Amino acid sequence: VMDYKRETTSLRDETNFCQNYMEMTGIGQKFPPICRVTVSLDLQEMQLPAMTLLTLAENSVKHATRPDRPLTVQITAKSLPMEGEKLVNITVRDNGDGFPEEVMKELNSGKQMATGHYGLTNVQRRCALLFGPDFAMTFTNAAAGGAVVEMYIPLPDAAEEAKEEEKHETVDRGLLHQPAGRGFPDPASAAGLCGG
Repeated sequence: VMDYKRETTSLRDETNFCQNYMEMTGIGQKFPPICRVTVSLDLQEMQLPAMTLLTLAENSVKHATRPDRPLTVQITAKSLPMEGEKLVNITVRDNGDGFPEEVMKELNSGKQMATGHYGLTNVQRRCALLFGPDFAMTFTNAAAGGAVVEMYIPLPDAAEEAKEEEKHETVDRGLLHQPAGRGFPDPASAAGLCGG
């Protein structure tokens, strides 16, 4: 069950919401929509602004559904290792007719659209607030047809974070156990100084 009050949700929950949503929209349809998900195991618990992927799936259902074949929405998420950080690539693509040229140009400009597609620009804004200025989101059309939305999310590399934490812990330990008389006041002197 979706909690609409939550600010973020895990990638696992987001993709589950998308699959459940598309199952429900397909009830009674001749060609029920299909949602395919491929997410790296290490990204399952990654946090996104709530309803990020669901908004993209809803957009595909609204604009890419055709009466002669089932709509297919494919969601993929993978890590692209880089020095000092991890770049996460999340892609949502469908098999519809793609973005109209003017709409695609306006979405890629990053500006608030004058009419329509407010959900997509809102996703851009919320992700940029959560992930910072290096977050990027692109809107393109696949050569074979269909809309493609890609998000590039920079995350600190876990190994680098562990090294930094270990470094700080070592420094803290050094300060705590530094013998008196090596540039640091002994505890009694320090207490006297603090006490005025």
